[in-house]
Amino acid sequence: MKNIFIILTQPMTSIARLLRFFSHDKFNHASICIDENFSEFYSFGRIFVNTPLFGGFLVETAFTHVFGKYDNIPCMVLRKSVSDEEFNIIKATISEFVENPKKYKYDKLNLLLAKTSISFPRHNKFFCSGFVAYVLERANIRVPNIKEKIRPMQFLELEGIEVIYEGELHKWCKNPATMAQKSTSDN
Repeated sequence: MKNIFIILTQPMTSIARLLRFFSHDKFNHASICIDENFSEFYSFGRIFVNTPLFGGFLVETAFTHVFGKYDNIPCMVLRKSVSDEEFNIIKATISEFVENPKKYKYDKLNLLLAKTSISFPRHNKFFCSGFVAYVLERANIRVPNIKEKIRPMQFLELEGIEVIYEGELHKWCKNPATMAQKSTSDN
């Protein structure tokens, strides 16, 4: 068995604040991490820090790009145990994106339609939580909604999911092992 992590955040960007206004969700961005040191995590979002016009696949860290621009980014870290086979599929799926980032585009249309009953399956187009759902589905992990409709907070409904931290992203990523122990002892 291995662990994967889903990181829910509320970046301080204008788009994230707008999404929060409409969704009323505590967190409006989702990333997936397969490294227990949290050195990199993967998602879809804005390519350029200062403009939301161009989006795509991102290799994120807590200290670069949008997350590096803002202090005190609220986050929730979720942990899910997966089999070695599921882990290998997740890792291979993420590698496909890392090796071919220009092949994938940001799915603005389904993001705009997320609170409606309308969706359009779109090949190679994702928004953040849809990407995480896609990666999990490739490993035959059941997700609570279709990738065109899933919101970050819905990952709390995954079977076997565990909240291991809630607080500031930068604090977590500076020392995840210590923060996980502290978070566990606080409960």
